[in-house]
Amino acid sequence: MSDNKKSVKNSSHAYYGKNKPSSGKGFGKRASGEGATKRKGSTQMQPVAKGVGKKEFGGKTPLLPGGAAPARFFINEISLGGDGTFFPDLSKTTLLILGSGFTMLLPLFEKVGFGSIHAACDDNEEIFGYKANTPKEKQVPALFVDYASLDHKPESFDFVFCQATLASGYRNKLIKEIKRILKPGGLLITSEVICAKKPAPTFLNDILSGSGQDPLYSDEFESYYTSRKFELLNSADFTDELDEFYITWYKKLENSLKSASSEKRLEIRKEFAGEKHEITTMVKGGALKFLEFKTLILRKL
Repeated sequence: MSDNKKSVKNSSHAYYGKNKPSSGKGFGKRASGEGATKRKGSTQMQPVAKGVGKKEFGGKTPLLPGGAAPARFFINEISLGGDGTFFPDLSKTTLLILGSGFTMLLPLFEKVGFGSIHAACDDNEEIFGYKANTPKEKQVPALFVDYASLDHKPESFDFVFCQATLASGYRNKLIKEIKRILKPGGLLITSEVICAKKPAPTFLNDILSGSGQDPLYSDEFESYYTSRKFELLNSADFTDELDEFYITWYKKLENSLKSASSEKRLEIRKEFAGEKHEITTMVKGGALKFLEFKTLILRKL
């Protein structure tokens, strides 16, 4: 996403959706990848880990594509579903939340029991706001970074969690950096908007490129990562979350415009018009039928 849309798009309140992944026995017993991929339409769901329900967000989930579903899927896999093959003691592990919107995900991850949690994004306003509005004793280390060159030491993290972070033109450089900072056998959890059909229609390409997005196609999504020496451990489809994300985003835009001063309203009207067009095209214009939203849990080889 382009910088001028981050503050709006990364504050959605989409609820945990209708399309829930089945649990199996966790990825720990499927390290070879066989049977690991979950497809749209599964009905069985692993129970959410204790203490990480909707109330942790004040009854709402983050304004991010996918809402809280990707985080809950990941948390359930490591806290309830796994057999301890990779991470027998979470209290000795480190997690990096990489991308804008980390402030909305922290309350969920803080309940899990990671040894340490870090955050990083390329949105200086979010970093500044987090440090200014969070008591120092409750803060996690949070860095303003250039995605082409992360300011972390090699092999620093057991987990890197990305939600709507990698579907952009800097994907290749960022993947190299993620591999550098992941420990051997560490996990990358990525959730991305992807194109369901090839080629994507021109009007959709215009919208995506206009907002700085460069999504992969569905038939190349998994192979993009496995060809870069990641092993696919599990996946889930949260496509049903997208319509609610765009609808909630639209409502938030309208409320922001109504509550703004007349002077501020003039400043943001042009941006609002552009974003309104994008949302309308996605929801009412049928663009969503060409998009999917999926989560992959990948192990660094």
